[in-house]
Amino acid sequence: MRGRSLHLFCLIALIAAALLALMASSAAAAPRKVTTTNPDAEQCGIAGSQVETFMVNGHEFAGNKVTLEIWDSWTFTATATGQSIESFAAEQQTSNVDPIDNGDGTVSFVFTFKGLEQRLKLPNGTVLVRDAGPITFTLIFDASGDLISFASSDERGPHPLADGGGYCDVLVSALT
Repeated sequence: MRGRSLHLFCLIALIAAALLALMASSAAAAPRKVTTTNPDAEQCGIAGSQVETFMVNGHEFAGNKVTLEIWDSWTFTATATGQSIESFAAEQQTSNVDPIDNGDGTVSFVFTFKGLEQRLKLPNGTVLVRDAGPITFTLIFDASGDLISFASSDERGPHPLADGGGYCDVLVSALT
């Protein structure tokens, strides 16, 4: 896995949960913002607290495709130093709801992102790194549901984090 793949995988898991909620409802409700506070958060081995606000608006299309409009903003504050880092994303994601059978006992999920995937900045406004523009991620799982492959493709735009630019390197240097 490259760069901030664990963080991205967690985001995809959050989005998958939103997909399941969307699919479970008989009618799509109007999007609403949800704010969570985690006083015992951890980012890249750094203990701290995190406040996150997100909104997901979903649309289902023929062929078991779902498009999600995602707005996500969080602030993480390190316990040891009191320093903070802010993240913001405003993007559209298109994905398959049903797994793609690869014919070899594995299945794939494909997630295509457009927009601002992630911007990390300091509270004073200094932008540390920004991933923006189209990019596609393909996750392959074995029959047990274990992740066996994670790859990106169709990348256009600056994607320093997705290209292995060191998500944790950015966080650790900003927070310590």
